[in-house]
Amino acid sequence: MVKQAKSMTPLTNDYTLGVYDVICAKGRVAKGHSGNQFYRQLIQQVLPSYSDACSKFEKSMIVSEIIDEIRSRSRSNSCGVGFVKNISGTYYEVSDHYAREKVGQSLRDGLCGQYKSSSKAKKQRQKMVSAGVADDFDTLLKRNSFLTRQIQKLTTTAANSIEHTSYNDNNNKIHHQGKNNVLDYNDGEEDSNDDEIMDQLFSQTNLEILEAFKNNTDLVDKFAEVEYCHKKEYLEKEEIES
Repeated sequence: MVKQAKSMTPLTNDYTLGVYDVICAKGRVAKGHSGNQFYRQLIQQVLPSYSDACSKFEKSMIVSEIIDEIRSRSRSNSCGVGFVKNISGTYYEVSDHYAREKVGQSLRDGLCGQYKSSSKAKKQRQKMVSAGVADDFDTLLKRNSFLTRQIQKLTTTAANSIEHTSYNDNNNKIHHQGKNNVLDYNDGEEDSNDDEIMDQLFSQTNLEILEAFKNNTDLVDKFAEVEYCHKKEYLEKEEIES
């Protein structure tokens, strides 16, 4: 955060946001500020021109025009500076590079169907890659004999515990009915012991699985390889479709 602030110009402690100042941040305060609302309208107005631009120079000129418009209105109408960021309670005027990055990202987000670098496209890509990785991770886990045995052990124990609890519940109902619904206070104690044993078993098994991951570098390498392959495959698919 300190490094980021070095590339910005600190404003006075009593600085008041201008009507056309754009707050470079997320959240309700930034979204509701008048300058940010005007900024979003401006972005929407130039989207068709930005979409039709054939060269990087044309797109760069559109970005410059937006920045100039914001700064011009802010400085002439409300004694503002244009693009600002609040860091630890102090307002800073952001650098030209920062402002251009923000405007460029806003334009790409507005045309998310056309740009892979838009926030929406990035999230969609991450979601699809994660789904493929999860499936392959599951396959790797099932092929590992130690992990398979541990999972099977938990599954069997849990099933037996459920069956045991169900059996006790049925017996307790019969027992209570035979004694005119007089409760046997030892029943809850037995269930509590079963739960405690299950908790200990799950904790111990989790520790053993984590230890197996820690000691099995080959398995960790395979996980990393799976993630890399899915990212590479998705990017190559995007290149073909575009």
